[in-house]
Amino acid sequence: INSSAAAVNQSVTVACTTHTIDLPAGSFVQLEVLNASLAVGEAVTIGGDFFFEQTTLAAGTTATRVAVSKASLTFEGQGLENGEGALLILTDGVAGVLSGDLTGGVTGRLGFRVNTSVSAVDETISFNGSDIRVLFGAGEVRDAGTGQNFLQIFGEDLSLNIGDFVTIEGDVSFTNQGGESVFAGKDLSLFVGNGPARLPNGDLNPSASGLFLRDARVGLIKFSDGTYALSASGTVEGVG
Repeated sequence: INSSAAAVNQSVTVACTTHTIDLPAGSFVQLEVLNASLAVGEAVTIGGDFFFEQTTLAAGTTATRVAVSKASLTFEGQGLENGEGALLILTDGVAGVLSGDLTGGVTGRLGFRVNTSVSAVDETISFNGSDIRVLFGAGEVRDAGTGQNFLQIFGEDLSLNIGDFVTIEGDVSFTNQGGESVFAGKDLSLFVGNGPARLPNGDLNPSASGLFLRDARVGLIKFSDGTYALSASGTVEGVG
């Protein structure tokens, strides 16, 4: 805690032990919780390191800054690990980003970005040796006309294997912005047949047989009036 506008660097002695108080200029209230673990019933477990700070931004407004690292969320054996993100609680909404590595039947990294305020945001929170940037441009805000919040969900290097019969891989994103919904996918591949499609080292399985869609790109837009626009491309081949 530092309620003054000046930085503090002083030493105090308590019970023959010297402690150094080294704080940046305030005013702010800051709390860190390390190696936290919370079990919700028998199915859900939440863990990680958490940072909370109430501070005054450059614009003079008060905000609460939240950061998380080494986060994990498990639900019946499925979930995320190595999670990292940050959240700003502003006077007119919240803005934040969070991502983590998927565990269980799906591999890759999954995350989201959300801004429920009407303001562009560019804040960096330093925690646990990482600089986590919360960045939203002027077009990534709550829409003043529709009241719709900005939301983006993204997946990177995703891989889903269903019973060695169907394998889906690639990068995808879904964005809800200004009354429009946009789905995009790149470097997508889809295998259907007798698999698995890949060996444990990541190489294609020479014993697999079926249909393989590779190097696919998909773009789908749903406009505010209910109409759609779609673009898709890729290469389909038989294997085995």
